[in-house]
Amino acid sequence: MSKRLQNAQSVTPRVMYFYSVIRPLSLFAISLVAGLYMHWAFYIAAFILLLDVQARLTDYIRFRHIPYNVKILNLLEKSWCKRGVAQAIWPEAVAYYRTKGHKFYHIMPVGAPRVFFKLRFWEAVIGTKTPKDLI
Repeated sequence: MSKRLQNAQSVTPRVMYFYSVIRPLSLFAISLVAGLYMHWAFYIAAFILLLDVQARLTDYIRFRHIPYNVKILNLLEKSWCKRGVAQAIWPEAVAYYRTKGHKFYHIMPVGAPRVFFKLRFWEAVIGTKTPKDLI
């Protein structure tokens, strides 16, 4: 077992729970600061990002007891925040996403900007879309 996996297994579940939502929380903080100094519309984005934080917590709770599965990793690969949830649950996901070409700075979802006009994307952000075949 690699040293990275041993370190990840020694971390408490509460830390991993927080790590799964650190990405949308950071975007939320940036949006609040932008709302203060730039335009009030960033407050709308901050509200949407709060919904995304809640959806990522739900994803973490939903998938944390499922063993490492490439099918689930492909499902969670579409956005930066979902990849963060997968990496918080399975440390092997870091290497998997690296081989797929995702970098740590790929913040926009796969398929942007067209994806913002699809109902399926907003269902995933709000957290109403549940993958029934994986639960």
